[in-house]
Parts: sequence; structure tokens; C-alpha cells
Amino acid sequence: MRLRAPILAAFVPAVLVAGWVAFAGAPRTSAAPPGAIDQRPARAPQLAAIDALHPDNQPGADGKRPPAPAPAWGGRFTIHTELLPIHLNLALTSSAYARRIAGEVHAWLMGFDPLTLQLVPELAKSLVIEDTLTRTSGEPTVLHGRVEDGGQEWIVTAKGATTRVPKSDAASVAKSTVFTFRLRDDIRWHDGHPFDAHDVVFSWSIYGNPDVKCQARRWQYQKIVSAEALDTLTVRFVYAEQYFNALTTVGDMFLLPRHLYDPTDPDHAQADPEFHAARRAKDPAWKPGPTDVADCVNDNVHNRQFVGLGPYKLSSWSDDALEIERAPGWRAFKEPGYFDRVRWRRVADFGAAFRALVAGEVDFDDAVTSDDYFGSVAASPDFQRRFYAGTHRSQIYWFVGWNTRSPKLSDPRVRSALAHLADLEGYRQSYYRGLAEIMTGPFLPGAAARDPAIASLKHDIARAEQLLTEAGWIDRDADGIRDREGVALEIEMLVAAQNAPALAFAAKYQEDLARGGVRLKIQPIEQNVLETRKRDRQFEAVQAAWAVAPEADPEQTWHSRWAGTGDRSSNFVGLVDPEVDALIESGQSELDPARRAAIWHKLQARLMELQPYLFCYAPLRKFALLRTVRGFQETALDPNWNLRTMHYVAGTPGTRDAP
Repeated sequence: MRLRAPILAAFVPAVLVAGWVAFAGAPRTSAAPPGAIDQRPARAPQLAAIDALHPDNQPGADGKRPPAPAPAWGGRFTIHTELLPIHLNLALTSSAYARRIAGEVHAWLMGFDPLTLQLVPELAKSLVIEDTLTRTSGEPTVLHGRVEDGGQEWIVTAKGATTRVPKSDAASVAKSTVFTFRLRDDIRWHDGHPFDAHDVVFSWSIYGNPDVKCQARRWQYQKIVSAEALDTLTVRFVYAEQYFNALTTVGDMFLLPRHLYDPTDPDHAQADPEFHAARRAKDPAWKPGPTDVADCVNDNVHNRQFVGLGPYKLSSWSDDALEIERAPGWRAFKEPGYFDRVRWRRVADFGAAFRALVAGEVDFDDAVTSDDYFGSVAASPDFQRRFYAGTHRSQIYWFVGWNTRSPKLSDPRVRSALAHLADLEGYRQSYYRGLAEIMTGPFLPGAAARDPAIASLKHDIARAEQLLTEAGWIDRDADGIRDREGVALEIEMLVAAQNAPALAFAAKYQEDLARGGVRLKIQPIEQNVLETRKRDRQFEAVQAAWAVAPEADPEQTWHSRWAGTGDRSSNFVGLVDPEVDALIESGQSELDPARRAAIWHKLQARLMELQPYLFCYAPLRKFALLRTVRGFQETALDPNWNLRTMHYVAGTPGTRDAP
């Protein structure tokens, strides 16, 4: 699987240097030569070996692990999921559940190796990265090419030709702003239609269409000023200014089949004749325009009946399960996966999911609760004969989001007081049994963007009471609840009704807040309803989670330009702060990882001052897996394991020895 933006925003390469990059040969292990991309992450992940946790792969007395059994090809593998996506068009959704499934049935221009975080190709064969120089002498001109500092002049090299521009004539130089991809010629959409550069350009163009419901992603692609198909297999993107996440953004762009989504494409009339017939019935002279394109993208039947490019294709989809099977072109992929069929079984309740695993209805449960993980069933000989359990890192952290537009929650002193009242360490020990880290801002533990010197707010009831009093919240009627101007400090918190850990935390937090004179009203609701209310800003407090990368662009989550109530963006808490905006904009234009990390440290500190979230936990993920399945390995990318390496052992019924 590949990590996807924006919530699963992909890790950014350490250095972008103008030049040509061919995706071939062994991974680079030394410093990148001039004119190449240094794909190494700023901080390499430390990951366990494959099958490190499997009971049959433990070291013997000599310290060596036994030989790995031969893998089998085929079979069906069933994975528990607490939620199934509404559709798989990632241009219109930021659902982590949709991304995980789309990662198997689709492909991207580029992705990141899940173990090394090195940038690797999927649909691209080669890439040219160039800079932009804006010349002001005479008639203003823009030059693209590799720009080098020649002392008193800039040296621009493009297509073998060199242009020298005196520095007095250049208004600006922006590094790594032009990306030209050469595409593979052996890839087809699952319906057999060829994939080409026009699909890529169309996929970018929808973000400029105001009627397309892509608010959660539009912001990234507005930074691109042009996209052009130079021929059927070559596409070029140009940015207006340098941007640290530029290559990740274009490489990670969700690709749509133009012949199924663009009514201006001649092939679309054959793919969807009813669409054209319905409109011509109303107007015989009708010609498709931007509104028709938006309608076609927003309400396309293929958003659910998805046609992708990956080694698997969609097979079936119901309310309770989604299944994929091998696609015709699966052999074109370096890592096509061993299973013939993979099924996601929806069980909303985590306890019920564990029982489904024990009953043989699920092969892999990656959301085992602490009670089940440490319980008697998991410790029984019968369970351990059939399954094995373990923990792995997670790219997910969860939090309580405060609606900063609410009069009760608009004051940072109130939000800080609510943090001081939370006994986060107590819950970490009692519920997680220490298998979680307390968050100190929006960056994950171990990430270069996170400043380890910043601590969480201490559990300090006296300090919380002082802050609430300063903000005007005092218990004037002696009923145990603080009030101001006749309004009680009562806060409603939305919680997913079938999420036992979330409900357990809510109950504990309710007790914590009561000690400071704050009444918490817990509102359990169905997950999809919670997401809708969060999206529409219809909440005071909401428990939610992000799946994030070691470094992601924080713009859409925190910048004030996405705080509007009509944006339906990731800044659903409505944070508006000029200092936050300035730090984000400064970090976006900084290409040096170390200097950029220093900026993100300042952003982290400012967010801890403002407390738009009660930053809670980054827990380890507890899993249980069928013992006959091998190839499990922790990865650095969500969901932090790679389905493509997992397999049954040779001889398992329903499998075969050769692909």
C-alpha cells in the first residue's frame, strides 16, 4: 500500500534538485549526485524483520531464525474493518478506509516504499525536475530549466541549451517547480481502455472546477498553475512557486479514467450513452461544459463501481463486505500480491470483530481492544494454536476537536483548562496499559517535524480552575457547574457509538471535567452521522482521528483560509490564527528538511498554546492474525502493514505453488 494525501499525506523526499531521474537500478544508498533526487527520508524508520512476531519464526538457541516456508499463491483473505467507505473516488473523499482499499485496486504516478520511504515509481518511467526563473528585463519572461548560481548571473539549462541571465534582470528563482513525467506504456484501465497523459491532465483539471465536490483536496492542486500532455505518454506540471511537497502532490494525485468521467472526451459517449442522451433530449444542441463535467465526477456510478489501474479490481460490494480479485494486468506490477481475492468484512463493534475472528469469519483483526488483547480468550491454547497476536506502530493519532466558533470554546484559556483537567497519563496506563504515546501536537512521535522538548499540558486541576475563572467561567449558582452570563459550561461531545475505546475515554474525561466544574454531555452516534456533523461543523466537541505521515503539509488542517463554515475542509474546528498561517506558509516554501523541521517545531508550540484539539494518543495497534498466514511486517506507512507481502504457506488448501 502507498500512503495517500492529504490526511494520509505522503512523506516528502529529503531533497529536490533539478535534473533527470530514471527509475531503474538498485536503491541509492549514498548521497544523491547532482541532478537527481535524494529519496532517502530525513529520519529512516526502524522496522522489524518480516514475520518477526510469528511464533514459528522465533530464534532458536543459536540465535538464528528458522528458514521461511515457501509462499503459496491464491486463496482468499478476510480483513476486519470497522467501516466501509461510501465510494472509492479519492478526489472526493479523505477517508482512510477508502484509501486503504484504493491502494490495492489503483495505482499512482509515484509512491513511497512502505519500508524505506524512498520515492518509487508506479505508473511513471522517468521524471525531469526543473526550476523556474522569472526575467524582468525587457518583456517579462518565465524560463524553465535547471537553474544554477553563476555568481553575477543565473545559468539556465534546458534541452541542452544554456541561457545566462544577469541577476539584476531576474525577479526570482524558484527551485523544483516543473515536473515532467514519462509514463509507462503497458498499463490499461480495468475495462481495457489505455491509460495515457490525457487521463492525468484531466484528473488535475477537476480541482479547478468549483462545482466538483473536492474541497478536502482542492487546496493542494491549486498550487499548480498548469498541467500539459506533451504527448500521449508525457505530462508536465508547473508550480507558481517552490513548495516542499510539490513532487509528492503530483505523484500522489488520484487518477481518474477520462473516458468514464469527462463528457467532453469522445470515448465518454460510448462509455455512458445515457448521460449524453438525457441531455440531448432536453437540448438537441447541447455540448458538455464544466457543469456537466462536475456532475459526471460527483455522481458517477464508477465512484462505487470503481475502474482502476492496480493489480486487483473490485469484485463485489455490499453493506457488510467489499471484495477485490486479481485484475487482468496484475503481472505488470512489481509487488502484485499473493492472494487471489481479498475481502474486507465490516464489523462496527471492536469486541464483535474479535469474536468474528475467533469464529473463523475474519482472518485478520487489526483493531483488537485492550480487554481482548490481554484477556483469557487470547491467552487460551486453542486461540494460540489458530492465531497469533502482536502490536505494530500506527500512523494514527486521535484527539478531541473543539469547535472554536462556539462561544464556550472560542477562548484558548478555556481549551487549555480542558486539557489541564484531562488525566491523559492515567488513562494511558489504565486502558492502553502503556501501549500508547500522549500527543504533544499534530506530529507523530519520532517524526522530524515533532519537537521532543514540547510536553503535554499537565493534569493540574488548580491551573485549570484559574484559567476558567480568568475567562469568566465561575460557579455563580453553586450547582457545581461553572457559568457565564447565565450559560452553563456544558459541552456536548460526539462519540462513535460502537467504538468502545472512545466511549471509555469519554466516560473517564467526563469525570475529569466534572472536578473542574465542567459538565460533559456524551453523545454516542453512528460513525457516518458523526462524520457528517463534523464536516458540517455541527458540534461543540468531537472525537476524531487522523492518519498522518512523518511529514505532511499542515495547511488544510490549520490554515485560516480553510476555516470557513462552507469549506468542509480538514480545518473543521475553525482555527484562525495569523501566527499559524505565517508558519505554515514559511514551511511550505522551505526545501531544506532541517530548516523546515525547525519551522514545524514552532508551529507545534503555537498549536499547543492554542489547544484547538485536546491532543490525546498515538496508540500502538494491537492485532490478531491467522497463524497459517505469513509475510506480516510492520511498515512505516498506513495501515502499517503491507497486504502485498502476506500469503498462505505452500500446501494450504485452495492455493497453488506458482502464480
